[in-house]
Amino acid sequence: MEDFRASERAFQILVQVAGRAGRGERAGEVYVQTYAPHESCIQFARRAELEEFLEEELAMRKELKYPPYRHLIRHVFRGRSEEKTRFYAEQWRKALDDSQLEGVEVKGPAATPLAKIKGYYRYHLFYLTGSVSKALAQVQRIRQDFPIDKEIIDILDVDAHQVS
Repeated sequence: MEDFRASERAFQILVQVAGRAGRGERAGEVYVQTYAPHESCIQFARRAELEEFLEEELAMRKELKYPPYRHLIRHVFRGRSEEKTRFYAEQWRKALDDSQLEGVEVKGPAATPLAKIKGYYRYHLFYLTGSVSKALAQVQRIRQDFPIDKEIIDILDVDAHQVS
């Protein structure tokens, strides 16, 4: 799953940098080096058009049913062995598919963008749902019957803000 908040963060950083560059007695200039100069977040930030950016961003999220229109739950599997971690993430996905979750869209598994941190390999899945309590109840029920190696740690992050 792509980081759907990337343009929001880019817009925020660009506006913040531009605001700092214009402080003091001398006017400042901001140069942006990018492969995508026509991206809307860059253009809206260039003109400091917060309302217009927000309107476009929310329309895109509504169309894709991303937060704030649904909740995002991130499920991370972490382990010292990359093969074992990937195996359990894949087996978990099969268990989810076999259980036919109601009201939950599942994406993944995939290696996290920062696939290894402090010696731990990481894979994640995403659950998009309208009801966190119903989704978690279903996940918890499946998890009770899911055999997992003691070397694998899995963590649920409700309304996750980071996908790395």
